[in-house]
Amino acid sequence: MMLNVSCLLILQVFKETAKKCILRLSTEAQLEVLMMMTTFKESTLEECGAMQIEYYKALTAPLDDMWELGIIAKANYFKMVGDEVFGYLVLDDQKSLLQFYVCPEFINCSSELFNEARMRLGFEKAYACTYEPWYLSICLDRATQVTVNSIMYEDALKENQLVMPDGLSEVLALSSDLDAALTYTDQKVEIAGDWLIPYYDMLVDSKGLYLYYMQDEIVGTGEIRQSKTSHQTANLGMTVSKDHRKKGLGTLILSRMKALAYERGLAPVCSTSIDNVGSQNTIMKAGFTARNRVLEIILD
Repeated sequence: MMLNVSCLLILQVFKETAKKCILRLSTEAQLEVLMMMTTFKESTLEECGAMQIEYYKALTAPLDDMWELGIIAKANYFKMVGDEVFGYLVLDDQKSLLQFYVCPEFINCSSELFNEARMRLGFEKAYACTYEPWYLSICLDRATQVTVNSIMYEDALKENQLVMPDGLSEVLALSSDLDAALTYTDQKVEIAGDWLIPYYDMLVDSKGLYLYYMQDEIVGTGEIRQSKTSHQTANLGMTVSKDHRKKGLGTLILSRMKALAYERGLAPVCSTSIDNVGSQNTIMKAGFTARNRVLEIILD
């Protein structure tokens, strides 16, 4: 019985000493204690949600919603835990790092936590955007190769001279239009998948899907998606039928989505991949300018 009490006392003394080490962080030995205490526990978006809100507050531009909802939200979350929660990180299924956050009171040991996370979880690649400077910096400090993955755009031209061509009509999509929209997307844009039905359902529910018709044929779609984390921002999207491309229709649809976003009191943004030159040209013709980049970073 005495032995058990002694062990508990020793453990308590160790915890108190380790906590002081974490808070002071004045010597190499204290950092070693912190790393010994740290575990990387599998977690969830819900458990890390409060920290993620703080992470998003530090961004210098709105988060791209496809990145946020299509990639980050569905990835694998880990909490960095010792005597307290130090922060969290996010990995995709290929073990690429997507987010890394350290709580302000432990920011002085960020480098050690990052290195420990790499050693324990085994990631060798990171994706970081230029609008998340702290996370980007800690990745660049360890980079051996950096390439641009995607481009993020903000509006530079607040007004557009919109002239709807004769015969082109715009329709706000309802639930009754979903089958036609899905058929168009499959046959004329050649995009399909189980994700598309709930995605279109979400757009219809939020009044964010527009169909463009010539006579009875859908020739394009426009999308307005209000950001979940930056509520005054609208992420825009558009498609054009493969039978009607290179006629300026994409620029017109995107310009129209921009005008509708402003009518709703939202600032329009959009994005595209680095290899989609056609979309880049369309976006710039609609008055957008490239502000940020998503970088793919190979770590040393």
